[in-house]
Formats: sequence, structure tokens, C-alpha cells
Amino acid sequence: MAIELTLTQTAFLKKGISAKDILLDDLAYGVVDSAWRLIDPRDFKSDFYCFYDPNKMGCGVRVHYTPRKKESLSITIPTPGTERDIEVSYLVLERVMKKWNLSTFLQDGTEYTLDDIPHLKEKMKQFNLVKFTHLDTRSEKVVLACVKWPIVFSSEEINEYIEKEDLEGFTNKLHKLQENDYYYAIPRLFPKGINNEVLAVYAISPDTETILPKVPTIDPPIDDGNRRDIHCNTYEVGLISYEDHGVIARLSYEDFKKEMKLEECEEYDVDHYLLKGLSEEELHILAEKYRSTNEEEE
Repeated sequence: MAIELTLTQTAFLKKGISAKDILLDDLAYGVVDSAWRLIDPRDFKSDFYCFYDPNKMGCGVRVHYTPRKKESLSITIPTPGTERDIEVSYLVLERVMKKWNLSTFLQDGTEYTLDDIPHLKEKMKQFNLVKFTHLDTRSEKVVLACVKWPIVFSSEEINEYIEKEDLEGFTNKLHKLQENDYYYAIPRLFPKGINNEVLAVYAISPDTETILPKVPTIDPPIDDGNRRDIHCNTYEVGLISYEDHGVIARLSYEDFKKEMKLEECEEYDVDHYLLKGLSEEELHILAEKYRSTNEEEE
């Protein structure tokens, strides 16, 4: 369950808002893609953003704003999230209200004023702790949409935080998992033209630490409720070379897994490994091996 904050301009001449009006010196933001990964916004021209504190990254605050319309902006407070997520939500709210010269806002349909924010913030922190301690851990895993990408926890680990009501420890774990600039890999899909089957290819680029799944899949990291009438039996890895400006070889995901000894790599989370960056030279050596293998098979 998420809490919605809504701001609406009623004046005839409506003001726009820029990222600079919200960020100041303490926040950062990005655009969320279809895989729930944070990507560079480049400009404030999308409709769906994630604002966060780069020094305490948790689940982030989702902001919906359409620049061409200007009249409204909504902020989604994640629950469960972190206490800093809640603070960032109300920081964004206050800064937009100041820019738009508004005196009221809606929280889940009920009208409040700026003076109500301290009280609402404390109530939200209490509510968030309740939601955290009641996370559904009946399945083996818990998937959370976080600032940079989805993170998968074992229910056992979540239960340890819940039993201690250790939201601070959980917050620190979320930040630690997101403080480095890794590449969260999802496959690019290519139609095979047979019975809605697709080929799924993960990209590996030079000198890039990459989060890779233990078991490749075309399913989205976060279940969005949409059924996809496609299936995949073929997973591959494409080796990218910056020197050669593109893909220099492809091999099966299983072959890549064996070559990299992925099962011996550091575990990023319950469902993923962290692959250390490969140099151009290492990628070319591996590419040559599989080009030779493919030529022999032909």
C-alpha cells in the first residue's frame, strides 16, 4: 500500500516546475524505466520520476508530473519504505508548494495545510513501521522496488529485521546495496517468429560491474499484473566491445555462466550474482573462443 500526496494548481496562469526547484543540494532524481531501473533523466520531460537522497538510498519517492499540462503533481510515498523516503516525500511536497504558492494539498484525498506536515510525517513513520513489520513473508522471497533497481531478499532475512523491528538496519542494507554504480542487466528480446517465442540476450560491456540473474528470465523484476503472451527457451549473452563499436560474439547464458564461474561470484541478492568488470582484452579472448567454436560447428 502506498500513500498519495497531490498538489493542484487552480490559477488561470499555471507555473511550471523544474528539477532544480526540487533538488536543491540534498536530493537527486532519475527516470524509472519499464524494469524499475533508475536511468539518467537528462531533462525534466518525462512523466514519471524517482526522487531520493543519494546519501541514504532506500525505496525512493515516485513523482508523477506532466510538464506540458502543469496543473498537478502527485507524490507516492512507498510503504514499507525508509524513514528517509518519508522525509524526502514531504521535502518534495513543500518545495513544490512554495514554487506554486499553494496553501493546501491532499493526502489520500483529505485536504491538509503546510502546518499539518510535521504531524503527518510522524504518523507516516509509525504507519511505515507497522507496514514493515507486517511484510508478507509467506513466500520464499520478498522483492522491493528500490531507488536504483529491484532488490530481492529472502523471507528469512526480512523476518530477522522484522523480529527486531530493525528498520534502521534494513535502511542501511538498502543503501549499501545501491551505493555503487553497477549495471542491472535485463535481457533484450528478439522475436523468433515461431509461436510467440523470443530470444533473450543479456549484454556484457567492458569494465562494467554487472548484476546478473542466477536463473535468466524474461519475467519483469516487479510483477506489474500484465500478462505477456510470449515465452523464451533461448537465453544468450552478447559480448560488447567499445573498441569495435558493438557485439563481437554471442554465447549461451549457460556457457557464459560456466566461463565466468558465476556461482563462485559474490552474491548480490538472493536472485543475483555480481560479476566484476571484464576488460576489453578478456572479452575479446572469450569472443574468439566462441567464434571459433561456432565456425567449427558450421
